[in-house]
Amino acid sequence: MSNDLSPEERQAVLDEQRGDAKPGGSVSPRDFRKPWRLSREGLDGVRRTLERRLPSLESMLAAWYRQDVPVRLEDVGEIATAGLFDGLEEPFVLLCFRIDGVQGWAIWENKAARNAAAIALGGAVEEGKSEPRRLSTLEQGVVRDLCEGVATHCANQLGLAIESPELVQDARAFLLAVDAGLDADPARLYLHVALEAPDGESIVRLYLPGVTGSATTRPKPAAGQTLPHHLDDVPLEFSARLGSVELALSELLGLEVGDVIPLDTDARSPLNLFIDDRPAGHAHWGSHHGQLAIRILEFDPSDED
Repeated sequence: MSNDLSPEERQAVLDEQRGDAKPGGSVSPRDFRKPWRLSREGLDGVRRTLERRLPSLESMLAAWYRQDVPVRLEDVGEIATAGLFDGLEEPFVLLCFRIDGVQGWAIWENKAARNAAAIALGGAVEEGKSEPRRLSTLEQGVVRDLCEGVATHCANQLGLAIESPELVQDARAFLLAVDAGLDADPARLYLHVALEAPDGESIVRLYLPGVTGSATTRPKPAAGQTLPHHLDDVPLEFSARLGSVELALSELLGLEVGDVIPLDTDARSPLNLFIDDRPAGHAHWGSHHGQLAIRILEFDPSDED
């Protein structure tokens, strides 16, 4: 049996075995055949990881909406896929994608998606209540890219990569997209991302596969580097720098588009790493899941050379 039980659940199991179970207890029903993969601490770690990166998501959305769009993470948890889409009315706005070959989804409200496309294309938003309708081909392209951007941003923060995104609007297209079946993996991490757009608040609901406790486990500090718990989330700026060069003010003022400026670093040299402007090591640069990334060669935060 899994040991990820709360104290109340453990007590309820013991009481049941002894015949001491009391009716009307405070323990919620739970199907132990489908244990959750993330503890409460793990889910809190997911929330902290994502909330720290919300400003970059807001910057991406501002480019689409042509103004600031505040974002908040409304809810985080795990959910079974059985019955997940029961009652979903057509035409819906649903992005299907894969993470390591397993299906994931993003669902957005029909009207919010239409208005987002209208704003991005320079049109007017729809006021008041309106019936859901299918998106035009042009709207589909905009909404697909926007949903993919939100899903990719959140997945990347958890070390996941989204592949094969496809926007569907009806049950037939959805069933064709979900070729592995909903029960291939019975659980998903769900993220409810609230967007405060010009036409009002809406929620993008993400369902991500492949998230386990290891996805949010932080590396343990080496011996002698243990921190007090209250310092765990203190933000520090970690940077990788290509190089630098000194220029006279007259040279700086004379710069034009297309000018080439050699840096004081050999093209084959590793990057210098800094923590809050203090030297911390060296790394090679490359890419990871479509984003610029570094591979650390040497790392010593106490290095002051």
